[in-house]
This record gives sequence, structure tokens and C-alpha cells, in this order.
Amino acid sequence: MSNGPIYQPTYPPSLAHVPDVEFAVKDPALIKAEAIADYQTAYLALTNIAKTLAPADPIRMLILTVCQLIVQLRVLIDQGCKMNLLKYSVGDFLTELAALYGPRADRVPAQAAKTTLEFTLTATMTVDTVITPGAQASTINELVFETTETIIIPAGEQSGSSPAECLTIGRVGNGYVPGQVSALVNWNQPFGVNVRNISETAGGADDEADDRYRYRTWLTPESFSTCGPEDAYRYWALRAHPDIIQCVVYSAPAIAGEAHLYPLLRGGQIPPPEVLAAVLAACNPRDKRPVADYVSVFTPQEVLYPIGLDWWALRENEIVIAEIQQKVDQAVDDWILWERGAIGADIIPDELVRRVIQAGAKRVAGTGSAPGAFVPVIPAYQDLAYNQLAVNDPDQKVVTFRGFEDP
Repeated sequence: MSNGPIYQPTYPPSLAHVPDVEFAVKDPALIKAEAIADYQTAYLALTNIAKTLAPADPIRMLILTVCQLIVQLRVLIDQGCKMNLLKYSVGDFLTELAALYGPRADRVPAQAAKTTLEFTLTATMTVDTVITPGAQASTINELVFETTETIIIPAGEQSGSSPAECLTIGRVGNGYVPGQVSALVNWNQPFGVNVRNISETAGGADDEADDRYRYRTWLTPESFSTCGPEDAYRYWALRAHPDIIQCVVYSAPAIAGEAHLYPLLRGGQIPPPEVLAAVLAACNPRDKRPVADYVSVFTPQEVLYPIGLDWWALRENEIVIAEIQQKVDQAVDDWILWERGAIGADIIPDELVRRVIQAGAKRVAGTGSAPGAFVPVIPAYQDLAYNQLAVNDPDQKVVTFRGFEDP
């Protein structure tokens, strides 16, 4: 396990050194030139007459038609052969390739979003009220969540809650804040209730993406070991949920025997408690960890930073300033997402400035400070620890176009 920072920006980092291969030449120009040259050589050998095919020669047209078919066949041959290699394999071909490692290398299926539904009686009852699993509530766009546990509301009380899952599998069920799942769907009891979600819906995920699955397939051999390699813990963490893109594994000398895991979700999102519990359940069984290891799962520590920058454009670009402004705003948003794309990634303001200038700005400067008030500036470089994640404070983001300047 690592005793220092882990920075894992791409999948799979292990295959970066693997050279690109080509199983068949696919360049149409080369194929056409070779076919025409072969025809002219054969014609000379058979007739002792040198012949050059003119651009409009019918035989040349026939050869070019056949060459087009040859190009298409070679593309299929090259693509088909590459599906047998981990670096290139995609879709069902990648699933078949991973099957060499057995069931542990199966693609992680899509998962349903989860929340907690609270049911409130319209009036107190003199006896305990029982709501069996399967009670349903929906959002305004008719996504249905169904309870998974029995709810018992004691006599004299009015509310009780149960975990619930979205009946529509995938990420579509994520992001509904408390109160947005509030319409009863299949209620047929003799007493009246109101329902609402009391936690934001989260944990829904689509089928494991190819890039992530390819990386996990490469890690699969490590999963057969129970001697404590960090890649084994990382493999089982990725196996826990299809939206996990990174898992830092940390063990310091001061805590020998402890394995601290820090997962991160797609888009740099902090994993909710349900995902943390799934990672722990995946990594903690006795057949997946050393017997002396004590495994804990934590969320990354958010390091908030402000963004405040002024930018200027060249006067000659005045006519396209609206387009440049849109590109500058997008460049800032892309940099924010890039920064939170990996735990332990340093805050690099030079990359922000580079992207803004590349988007069309002439120059960039930090917003000035006002006496007695905080005004954000371009974030300073910061070396983050192994468990820290750079996150922009949305309340401290100011990007201002200041005007035009001459070169």
C-alpha cells in the first residue's frame, strides 16, 4: 500500500507504454497505388507492352472499385484483431476478453439510485401502523422509488421511514433533493399518508464504461492475491460501484496494519454513504484482504479554493467577443472539472491561465481586493496530500471580461 500521493488521471495508466499495432494496412492511397502498379507490371510481363492506366481508363475505374472493397475489408480485419487486445477492445468484445479471469471480472451492472422515504400519517392512530415493503412514491417526471423495508409507526406517532430504490436503473434517478419524491403511486391502505424523500437520491449508475472496465480488467490478476497489494484493494473498490473512477489506498507506518481507502466518483463527485458502504463490503471480506488488515473507507478531504480573474481581449476580436466569452467561461469550467478529476491532484493555476488564453483571451489577471471585503483571486499553486481533492467554492467564482486592448 502507498505511503504517499497517488495521482491517477487516466485509464489504464499501465497501458500507456504499450505500442500501437496495426494488423492490416488501411491507407486507401497506398492500396490503390499498389494495385495499379501490380496491374501495370503484370500487363508488361504478359504482353511485353508498357501500359500506364490513365485517370479515365475503365480498367483503372474497375481497380479503384475493387480497392474500395479491399480497404473496407482491411478495416474490418484490423478492428476484429484488435478486439482481442486489452488496449483496444470495447463493448461485448471487452466483456468476452475479461471473461478469461472468471466471474470476478464480469462487467459491473447498472445500479438503482437510493434514498430514504418518510411516510407521515394524516392523523395519529391508536394502534401501530404497518407499511409493508413495496410502497411507492414518484417524482414529478414519474420516476418511481419503492421501499425495501417494513415501516412500523407506533401508536400515537405520525411518521416512519424506510430505504427505497428507484425502479428505473441508472444515473437518471440521482440528484432529487429532499421533498422531490412526494407523489404516492400504489397506495391502497385504509389510512391516509403523505410521503417525501428525506435524503437526496444518489448511488444510481449506468453499466460500467469501457475505459473503466478495461482498467479494472488489467487489475484483475492483482485481485487473486490476499497479501495486501494496493492494486488488489483498488480492484475490489472499483468492483463495488460502476461510477467509481479512482480509489486511493493508503497505509502509513504510524498506522501499520490499517488500510485507508478513498474512493472518488465520476465527475469528481464525493461518494455518498451508500457507496462508501459498498466499497467496504467489497474490500473487507476475509478472502479479499490480509487477515491482519483493518480496512476503513473515507471520503476525500475537500480543499476549497476561490476563482476570481479578470481577462482582456484583443481589440481586433471585438466582432467575435460573444463567442470568445463563451469559450473562456467553458475553459474555466473545464479546468474546475479537471482539477477535481483525481484525488491528490495539485491545484495548478498556470493550467487555468493557459486554458483561458487558449480560449481567446489576450491576458489574465487576478481580481483585486476591496478593503473590508473578500474578493477572490486566481488560486495559488497548492500541493495536495494523498487524500485531498481540489474543489472550487461555487460562491467564490468570479470571471469578468474587462475590455479590449491593443496588441
